[in-house]
Amino acid sequence: MIFYNPVSAGIKDWVFQLGLQAAGWSTAFIANTWIKEVLFDDLKQINTPTGIFQGVNDRVVLYPLAVSLKQGIKNAKLISFEQCGHFLFYDKLEAFNTEFVKFLRE
Repeated sequence: MIFYNPVSAGIKDWVFQLGLQAAGWSTAFIANTWIKEVLFDDLKQINTPTGIFQGVNDRVVLYPLAVSLKQGIKNAKLISFEQCGHFLFYDKLEAFNTEFVKFLRE
């Protein structure tokens, strides 16, 4: 789910246009590489404080992936947003901005 909360027709059209701008063949190619890629082996090498901002209702990047990233990255902080989809900066604008600034100041 891109958005959890209702959005205007203009916002829906903007997101649709973003999707049209991405070449379908390249999206399919990248998705196919994920099948062969070992995604989590390098996580333990990340030593930088990492903020993972995740909408609980995101159906593009599922919440369990964020939990796995948090478990795999030392010094990672998972900031979850309830009733929120993939575009969390839109669904939860104020909460996202507050949490983002708070993370940057830590």
